[in-house]
Amino acid sequence: MVITFGLNCDSARETSASLDSPWVGVQQMLSLLEAQLGLPADQASYTDRLVQYLECLERGLAGKPFYAKSFEVAPLHTAATLLEWRDQLYMGGWNGHSVPGASPRLKTLIDIEKAAASLIADNVGQRLQRVISVLTSQNVRVSEIHLRDTLELLPPLLQQLLCILRDHHGVILKEEVELTPAADAGSDLGRLQRRLIEPEATGQMTLTGDGSLVMIQAPSVQVASYSLAQLISAYQEITDTLPETAILAEHSGRAIDAACESQALPRPGFSNLSPWRPAAQVQQLAFELMWDPLDPQAQLEFLTHPVGPLPRKLKARLAQEVAEHPGIGSERWQQIIASAVEALAEESPEKAVRLQENIQQWLEPIRYNPETGMPLDIAQARAELVFAWLQHRHSAEVKETGQEHTHFALALRQVSDLINALGRLGRSGKTNIGREELRLLIGQSRGAGIDLIDRAAETIAPSNPLQALETPSAISGAPELVVWMGLAPVADLKRAPWLPAEVKALADAGVVLWSQECELALQGNHWLRPLMRASKQLLLLPYADCEGHHPVLDLIAANLKGGLGSLAPLAATEVLLGAKAVQLLDVPISADACLIPALPLPKKQRWWQLQDVELPKREAESFTSLDQFINSPYQWVFRYGAQLKPGALAELQDERRLKGNLAHMLFEQFFTEHTDIPAIDCSAVEDWCQKSLYALLPLSGSTMLLPGHRAERERFLMQCAGALAQLCEQLQAASVVKVAMESPQSGDFIGGQLRGSIDLLATNVDGHEAVIDIKWSGYKYRKQSWEEGNYLQLVTYAHLRRQITGRIPALAYFTVSERQLLSNSVEYFPKAQLVADVDNLAIAEYWKQLEDTWKWRREQLGMGRVEVTVSGTEPTEESQPDTGVDIPETSDTFNDYAALTGWEENA
Repeated sequence: MVITFGLNCDSARETSASLDSPWVGVQQMLSLLEAQLGLPADQASYTDRLVQYLECLERGLAGKPFYAKSFEVAPLHTAATLLEWRDQLYMGGWNGHSVPGASPRLKTLIDIEKAAASLIADNVGQRLQRVISVLTSQNVRVSEIHLRDTLELLPPLLQQLLCILRDHHGVILKEEVELTPAADAGSDLGRLQRRLIEPEATGQMTLTGDGSLVMIQAPSVQVASYSLAQLISAYQEITDTLPETAILAEHSGRAIDAACESQALPRPGFSNLSPWRPAAQVQQLAFELMWDPLDPQAQLEFLTHPVGPLPRKLKARLAQEVAEHPGIGSERWQQIIASAVEALAEESPEKAVRLQENIQQWLEPIRYNPETGMPLDIAQARAELVFAWLQHRHSAEVKETGQEHTHFALALRQVSDLINALGRLGRSGKTNIGREELRLLIGQSRGAGIDLIDRAAETIAPSNPLQALETPSAISGAPELVVWMGLAPVADLKRAPWLPAEVKALADAGVVLWSQECELALQGNHWLRPLMRASKQLLLLPYADCEGHHPVLDLIAANLKGGLGSLAPLAATEVLLGAKAVQLLDVPISADACLIPALPLPKKQRWWQLQDVELPKREAESFTSLDQFINSPYQWVFRYGAQLKPGALAELQDERRLKGNLAHMLFEQFFTEHTDIPAIDCSAVEDWCQKSLYALLPLSGSTMLLPGHRAERERFLMQCAGALAQLCEQLQAASVVKVAMESPQSGDFIGGQLRGSIDLLATNVDGHEAVIDIKWSGYKYRKQSWEEGNYLQLVTYAHLRRQITGRIPALAYFTVSERQLLSNSVEYFPKAQLVADVDNLAIAEYWKQLEDTWKWRREQLGMGRVEVTVSGTEPTEESQPDTGVDIPETSDTFNDYAALTGWEENA
């Protein structure tokens, strides 16, 4: 057997590997040798080992060790750190024995190891030591090992293993570090390659601009990926062959695979591992619903997740309710659930009962304080609930031959690890687990994640010329073209935790830790390989939207006269799509040959002319639709004519709308409970608000209960209490005896039926009415608009009430945050702020003008003429009616269709 070995080869996808010539990393090498030597392979999950070591650390707390304070705050995180230290010691050759001259913390770890050695599953270092000990008496069937890394730079224990195989078993070790320059010595690329490995090189080199060394900055990974695929496809069109290409993409392989597919190129086959595959996310989201206060964002994510244990339609309706009123258990929430259960009961009473139970289990469990944690038996029951659902879905996918069954199988394994870890914690005497500890366990059980289905390379070497690389060290051979995508900054190596005195004491005891100097040297070696193995052209594609850059760019810049700006001929090209021509492997490719020409965006224009389109009248209009019809006809056409609506993806309301909704609900509840307006004690309103608001927030405003929102919550409470008390004083001063909140209205107007809902309809002792529209804020804006004759909403309600009572009511706005009542009648509201010159005659005249304006717009739409009243356009003579209300020049402050109304120059 001929083995290719490298530290990063466990994750490398080498299609040329076979049973007799595998590519292996440390884990795979260990498994192979253990199998040949007949050694048991005890490969417990990291989660199991973490929980096992946690038990050992708990036992050592009696002596008040150095980690005691950290352990008290975050036991699992502390255990994870110390387990990493322990693994480092074993990789250095430690076997748990005492170390002369050890520091106090080393002595503590040694004491803990007396119990840990028999309780914890073996780590990589322990397995390596066992293999090394057995190799002295047994043979292995390995003839050669091709090293992808320099032997002297590997961890000491790996060096020891490889040397034993070489010296005692005759295994031939061949270093294939591949730092030999592959490009022609006379090319820019070849000269740079030789310069990078010549320690005596001084000064900087000047490029000739032969195109062998190119850097182009793309605006994003998507643009870079698709443009690269287009270039390679164009090269194939010209030469009838594909270039031998190695594409190095450490973080963007999925985009490259998709881009190659779009150009009918063979898919390189990047791994696309992710811990966020839908099946694997359910356990995390299921646990997030068990913490108090409930996080509405997590709740919304659970309800909008593409897979889940509840019916999709029910989740969608509940998600919309959560988006509008974040919380759980509101009246509307209960109505949605009751409706779904009743509908299912008609089909099967048993299914309806199960649905009710599932809703209770998944969405309405008992919730726990994140700090004190939830009982371990509850956490385990939750994990088992997720496991049972995954098992059911997995069985269904297998039965239906669905491709997703692999994802569900892997997710099952992850949840099984979590169940085992929770069970072990319970058996160790632990009773509760906090939120952060649980998140850590879930994260560890997910590991690197789950791969996408059917994403493997579409052809095998050597017929597949596109080599997919996810680490710089994985490159093989000497491809003609090497493309390094992204070149993002790399994380600094984690600093070793050991003090110099500890390192010396360990070394004296025969424990040799892997030095950071060797680790850094090996990392630098890996980074050089893609640069050295390009035989004809090196194409560097950093992304403009990436903060910082890779050290390789600094290395190249330091060796070039003029730095990175000297990379000809495309150094000045900011965007790959903007390249006029690209010389790919000596083949000039014009942009026209491979790139789709950009189409100009449609420009904004004031009027659209529809051809052969009839816009029928609607059966009923509301204030909202009437406002759009008159002031924003383009929005009315989009929404009601074309039936275009904003996307259905639910998202939590912004703070302003949330506060407005909560204030409305709070006011409605108050006046439902306090029907005798003159008897209201305004001084007691604050106490009522305090009690009622904290009962309302879990139902419809749980965002305000989250950590970090206390100050805003208290401010909101004071605003609502003060505003409600002020509103009560205004009503009492107006001798109001009855109010109706959210009062539905219907009537007629020139265009047909008209409907609306009045926020607060007040009736005074004389039987006269007032319409109050309650807003969260905007007193100054509404006062100015009213004075300018723009008060369509109030006039609409006045028209509806006049049809019912024969009288025009008093009109008012009440803004909660400013505690201001703005009215057209101080006779009705003596303490209100007056809007001058708005009497009943003016209101009646305004409505008549409004109907004239409606007829004018209706005639325009009947002729297919649609005015686009957006910023960036100028009104024309047709923009104002001869008789009617004044139309504002623009009306696009709240516009769901901005992307459809055209673009300004250079937008």
